[in-house]
Amino acid sequence: MEPILTMFEKGGLGKVRVVTRESGFWFVARDVAKCIGHSDTSRMCDLCRDSDCYTVTKLESEGLSDSNGHVRSLTLVSEPGLYRILAKCRLPKCEPFERRVFEEVLPAVREHGV
Repeated sequence: MEPILTMFEKGGLGKVRVVTRESGFWFVARDVAKCIGHSDTSRMCDLCRDSDCYTVTKLESEGLSDSNGHVRSLTLVSEPGLYRILAKCRLPKCEPFERRVFEEVLPAVREHGV
């Protein structure tokens, strides 16, 4: 499957570029940091596992150059990595996600098994 670059705009997070690959969804770390108000993308990525983040440097060969044809390197965060960042980060924009997961979703899974 050829990587596909799209825009994610759900859940009140803001606009985040997403690369879809066979291995799942990978969010552009810089976009995530901007949306949640984190000033340091590298420190933000420290909140998740090493396997949840990686840097793509050969975007042109993967069909992911920007609209001007420039080849850039981007740090990508996996979907589980994004959830880890949102749950661990203490910034106000992350609080509703963390609260919902720990106060609604996980108790419902325990109670109903689903």
